[in-house]
Amino acid sequence: MERVNFDINMFTNLYITQCVSNIVRSLHNVSIQFIPPAVERGHDVMIYCNYNLDGAPMLSVKWYRGSHEFYRYSPGMIPRTQTFPFYGLNVDSEMLSVSNATQVFLRDVGFNLSGNLSCEVTTDGPSFKTAIVSKRIIVVELPKSKPVIVTDKDKYDPGDTLIANCTSGASKPAASLTFFLNHMPIDDEI
Repeated sequence: MERVNFDINMFTNLYITQCVSNIVRSLHNVSIQFIPPAVERGHDVMIYCNYNLDGAPMLSVKWYRGSHEFYRYSPGMIPRTQTFPFYGLNVDSEMLSVSNATQVFLRDVGFNLSGNLSCEVTTDGPSFKTAIVSKRIIVVELPKSKPVIVTDKDKYDPGDTLIANCTSGASKPAASLTFFLNHMPIDDEI
């Protein structure tokens, strides 16, 4: 019978090194980015989920608007990408080659996209780590025309009281209007 020399210290160090290596290989630095950061209604937006897997295998990346999942990327599934209907939110099926594990192309966005978008990243076994981050996106409607100023008179003399109304076209959120006289902002109380 042959005798095998077994060094318990070497085995313990190898085991501890392997455990530390598995801990270091972990999901971190998950963040969301929108380009552009505010989207005009009817326009397109690219949303990004940035993360670092540190070598861990990916199970899935899921996108949510509120609690409703609208996009999923799973590299182990066929097809890798899945979309789920959500009114006013259109994952561009023609651009699915652009949408992937880190980005999703949304076209012709509507007002109901405004709110929290969340990206959930999950690593595959044996650790199955999950991180979810959320960020608020806003869909805006810009006024279609310049503001219109209407005054009570066509001509004013020094010392006259100016009565004026400034109206902006419809927008969402409402436009913020500021009056200027001789390049100086006018206080509301004047």
